[in-house]
Amino acid sequence: MSFSSDCKEELCRVPCDKPCCRAAELAALYMTLGSLSLLGRGQLCVQFAMESPAVARRVFVLLQKETQIVAQLHYVTHARFGGRRKCVLTVGPRQAPTLLTRLGIMETGPDGQPAFRTGTPRVRLNRDCCRRAFLRGALLGCGTLTNPELEYHLELTARDEALRLAIARCLQSLGVPVKQTQRRSGV
Repeated sequence: MSFSSDCKEELCRVPCDKPCCRAAELAALYMTLGSLSLLGRGQLCVQFAMESPAVARRVFVLLQKETQIVAQLHYVTHARFGGRRKCVLTVGPRQAPTLLTRLGIMETGPDGQPAFRTGTPRVRLNRDCCRRAFLRGALLGCGTLTNPELEYHLELTARDEALRLAIARCLQSLGVPVKQTQRRSGV
C-alpha cells in the first residue's frame, strides 16, 4: 500500500460524532466522489465511486448516521485499467432527495415537492471542527500525500471552482499555507 492509502485508512478511523461535522465531511465526500444521475420521471439517484474499501465504509457509515440512509454497495471492475476494482455506493431514488436536502442541494418547494436550489450549495463551515471534517472528506475524496521521509507534499485536486474555494478557505482559516495550480483535468 502507498503512504497516501495508509493515511486515508487512518483518517477513516477518526471518530466523527457531531452532526455538524458529519454533514461537513459528507458534503466534501459528495463534492469529490459523488455524482447525480437523472433517471427520468422526476427520479434521481446519487452515487459515490471510490477505489478504497475503507473510504466506501466511511461514506456508508456517515450516510447511515447522518441521514439514516442505507446505500447499496456494488463493485465495478475495469478491464482496461488492469482489473482495478471500484466501490460504488448508490443512494436510490426514494432516499436521494433526503440526502440532497441535507447537503443543501435540494429544498422543499412551495408545492411540497423537493426541488433543486439555484446557485452553488453552501456548506456550513463555521467551526474549526467542521472545517477539519470538511478537509478530511476532501482528502479522502481527492487528496494524495507523499511520504514525509522523501518530501512533504499534499495535493487536493478539485473538480470545480466552488470546491477549490471551500478547500482553500478552510486551509487558510486553520493557518495552513495554500499554493494553487491550474491543471488540465482539474483545478
